[in-house]
Amino acid sequence: SNSTVQESVEIYRARQGGADIAVSRSDSVLTWETCFACIFLVEVLLRLVAQEADFFLGPDCAWNGFDSIIVGFAMADSVVPVFALGGATTSMRVLKIIRSLRTLRLLRIAPWMYKLRFMILACVHSISALFWACAIFAVIIFMFAIVFMDAVGEYLDTAAVNDSNAETIVTFFDSLPKTMLSLFMSFTGGVDWWKLQEMFLDISILYGLLFFIFIIFSLISVMNVVMSIFVSDSMEFARADSEIRNRWELQESRRRWQMLSNIFEDMDVNKIGRLSFDDFKTQMEREEVRSLFSYLEMDVTDVSAFFRLLDVDRTESLDVEEFVIGCLRLCGISNKIDMDISMQEVKLMTRGILSTIQEHESKFLDKLCTIDSKLTKVRTGLKETMFV
Repeated sequence: SNSTVQESVEIYRARQGGADIAVSRSDSVLTWETCFACIFLVEVLLRLVAQEADFFLGPDCAWNGFDSIIVGFAMADSVVPVFALGGATTSMRVLKIIRSLRTLRLLRIAPWMYKLRFMILACVHSISALFWACAIFAVIIFMFAIVFMDAVGEYLDTAAVNDSNAETIVTFFDSLPKTMLSLFMSFTGGVDWWKLQEMFLDISILYGLLFFIFIIFSLISVMNVVMSIFVSDSMEFARADSEIRNRWELQESRRRWQMLSNIFEDMDVNKIGRLSFDDFKTQMEREEVRSLFSYLEMDVTDVSAFFRLLDVDRTESLDVEEFVIGCLRLCGISNKIDMDISMQEVKLMTRGILSTIQEHESKFLDKLCTIDSKLTKVRTGLKETMFV
């Protein structure tokens, strides 16, 4: 494409100089394009042979069909110039640019393109919001356009032939579609809105005030609301992608690990790589240390209990690994998971205790029944003895 454009520019400049040069494409360009088309064709055929039915029915069937269509257009573009079919070359060349979309597949395997992948997904998922944003703008602009068209129509009926405002009206407000386009351009920067403001002020101060309200409402209210919805929806949809979410969680874990390591180094004033309980308690009284823990959503109210939770090997001291891993376990998502696990364990223990109590209660009742029956027999025997 670059070589083709350069050749076209050179031919155009030569024509400006008076030279009569026929438009033709370089043989080297045609050769290279044919070679690349053949390479892509071989690639698709090899995949077809290797994947067999999975080529059409497998998980990548959509991409395979897409590649087949693009290769077909590329081969047609290579064949058309050979047979000199004239204008058909242009349409084929335009269709070739679709192949560049395949480069988006690199976003799945290139980790350094994480941010680019995030932005592309955000843009793709904002299309639905774009439709409704256009609908909102269309309704608002249509309502104001009806009012302004009535105003300019009445003004034109009595306007002088050489009236400058009349020329502005004819340029920007001669039909409903053009009026809506002019209003849209006025608050998006396509046209200087003060030029239209002056015209409406000359027509009437009320229409000038109404146009000013339209600009303020569109810029400050509608645009900000639409942009906030765009950002929130696109961010939500993009974060729903599993790969982006995993990447974000990995980066968040690394950031917290580094922050906790820095906190431990700051608390380790003796630089021995370990913190005793006394040192830990002293450092936890510092306001900057507490603020860092608050930033990590860790509210440490009982320093002694917190130290015991971190000291998993019960050595009465903490090293950097115990401190960091323990804090990661107690904060954020891990804390919620551990809490749920603990709640489930407590429920299981409670059920076990209740089951044991019920079992012992049943045995106790059985023994009471046995004792009661024996007492009944004894009473019966005593009565019989007394009567005898």
